Amino acid sequence: MDEAIEKVNKFRYLGAYVTSKHEVTEEIKIGLESGNECFYSVQKLLTSRLISRKLKLKIYRTVVLPLIIYGCKSWSTTSAEERKLRLFEKKRF
Repeated sequence: MDEAIEKVNKFRYLGAYVTSKHEVTEEIKIGLESGNECFYSVQKLLTSRLISRKLKLKIYRTVVLPLIIYGCKSWSTTSAEERKLRLFEKKRF
């Protein structure tokens, strides 16, 4: 079995991007976009006066946040990337 293995700069593995330089910029960008999309899909719930703040936070933490931070245990972030993540959360609450 003499099969050539193609060399690539990035690939997706288990839903996370792996790059040759171990950059997470693209991963964070995709996570923020997914989180933003999800946030706006549940925005009516999160802005409803009929739902308690405690329940809104629970919805955010169980539905939106996992999309943003998926794979974060393997991230090596810069301060600029950490700021982007904090800014996303500050804008929402």
